[in-house]
Amino acid sequence: MGRNIPLLLLAAGSSSRMGQSKQLLNVNGELLIQKTVKTLLRSEMGPVIVVLGSEEQKHEAAIQILPIEIVSNPSWQRGMGTSIKKGIQYIDKHYPEAEGVLISVCDQPHLTSEHLVKLASALRGEFSISASLYGGNTGVPSIFLKNVFAELLKIEDADGARKVISRTPERVAQVAFPGGDIDLD
Repeated sequence: MGRNIPLLLLAAGSSSRMGQSKQLLNVNGELLIQKTVKTLLRSEMGPVIVVLGSEEQKHEAAIQILPIEIVSNPSWQRGMGTSIKKGIQYIDKHYPEAEGVLISVCDQPHLTSEHLVKLASALRGEFSISASLYGGNTGVPSIFLKNVFAELLKIEDADGARKVISRTPERVAQVAFPGGDIDLD
């Protein structure tokens, strides 16, 4: 693939709407967090970094045998933005040569490594973000080149990356993600 793009999995939330940890849901004989991590690893874009918070020990136990790095987010209750910022800070410190970051979440059971590779391939020319398109909206998984990191570090704690994506649509390459709007809530 030729790119150095760490993959950041946001898995710190408590799944409060669901009433149980969706990261630990069994999907076709595999825990959702395991399935998602393996999908990210198969893309072979870069290291996989998982941000954990709620039920951190249970979630870590489910994935600790996989070749990943774990970042703890003690502020996870304040929102997804805290996990994004923790992940970006980790990448800046440990992977200063990274070209960007792929941000993904744990509740999209139809995610494939092929889709992730398409996101990376869409980043050329004037595009500094490639975002998944589903349900008429752009969202995660998305790739943000390094020149967007400062914006990601400034998002509100309760916000996700969508605000950065929607701020300047002309710099966003959209990649269709069939089934991306099917999440587990």
